[in-house]
Amino acid sequence: MKTGVPREKPPFEAQESTMHIYRKHPAEDENKEIIITGDLNCNILEQNKSLPTSKLVDLIDICQLQQHIQCPTRITSTTASLLDVILTYYGDDKILDTGVIHLGISDHSLVYLCRKLSIPKAPPKTVFTRHYKNYNVNQFNNDLSEVFSLPLDSAILTDPNALWNDFKNKFLSVADKHAPIRQRRVKSEYKPWLTNEIKQMSYRRDYLKKQSIKLRSAYYDKAYKRCKNKLNNLIKETKQEYFRDKLSNAKNSKESWRTINELLNKKPKTSEVKELDINGQLITDDDKIADAFNQYFSTIGSTLSDKITGNCTDPMNFVTPLDGSIFNFTSITLQETIDALNEIKTKKSPGLDETTKANLFADDTSLSCEGFSPYEIEIKLNKDIENVHRWLTANKLSLNMKKSEFMIIGSRRRLASIENSPVLTLGGNNIKRVYQKSH
Repeated sequence: MKTGVPREKPPFEAQESTMHIYRKHPAEDENKEIIITGDLNCNILEQNKSLPTSKLVDLIDICQLQQHIQCPTRITSTTASLLDVILTYYGDDKILDTGVIHLGISDHSLVYLCRKLSIPKAPPKTVFTRHYKNYNVNQFNNDLSEVFSLPLDSAILTDPNALWNDFKNKFLSVADKHAPIRQRRVKSEYKPWLTNEIKQMSYRRDYLKKQSIKLRSAYYDKAYKRCKNKLNNLIKETKQEYFRDKLSNAKNSKESWRTINELLNKKPKTSEVKELDINGQLITDDDKIADAFNQYFSTIGSTLSDKITGNCTDPMNFVTPLDGSIFNFTSITLQETIDALNEIKTKKSPGLDETTKANLFADDTSLSCEGFSPYEIEIKLNKDIENVHRWLTANKLSLNMKKSEFMIIGSRRRLASIENSPVLTLGGNNIKRVYQKSH
């Protein structure tokens, strides 16, 4: 499908605009769908059509296009014209609905077209937060004091890991009681500068726009334009104040650049490596590219070491000895621990309350294999997973089982013939099977 959106042109360029559409019409030869939408500055509704409008109508007929908008798209107290069009190259059997929506963001109304598509509905975005509606700080502190006043089991007094797990379980039990975790859907991206005043004025602007079109009143038309200009100025001032305060309160360059990227609506970009040139040899296979990266980064230390010439100088010659200095470990006081905890940033929390993301992670790794039967796939993947598990254990790392999933890819007939799904385990935990995944 190809979509064209011409820009708004002044009347003397309307004829040039129609010819531009004709020149940019290669999709017809490729038997592809065409959607052309925009303001062509030709009033389709006028009785005595001007030369540019007549040429546009003839061009639509020559190219066998269909114009789906039949209502005026720009209405004032004295005129009503159809300037915004939607042209398509396919029949009405694929069109569900078309029409015009009168909005206050412009003097032109919004035109829309609903086409039949077989796109699966994306799952709603959900987040986990703690509910503080019934939270009482005094009761919370009292329950914490009561829980931690109980004597500890003597078997865990010498095991730091056991002590840590005991503290975590007790703290979370009290936290879940006073501020339980709840799941909620996120409707849209959060805009901190979008205040209630802006929302109310937006409703007022749209109301005035609808009344202006409904009553064909010059009074409502002027009121709508005044409200729209006032709203635009308010949005600019609010956004300026929000980003100015955020930049002034930034504590480091990372926060400053995050704010600047948010202001510029610049999102992080990722690039996919499709080929590598290694010693004049071009590599395009995904497995070979991964092996090449692994070989490079796993041997970079030894490669640099081999390039360093030998040196017989004693490294201790560069160390200045201090007479009488002795290094000793000192005990950490309770106040030092409290001060260190208070300095931890909330956005860097390692997820102890089960609602924040962990700040230590390796990466998202994918394992894949092929086989003629589910049993063969199960054997191969479990062998690879066991190797991963041994590597994690040796490096004192853990795997997030909530994000660990597997999916079987094949034709519908082959997938439907699978009676017993493969059982994949890691460290005694089963890995969940999914049937679709979005990235």
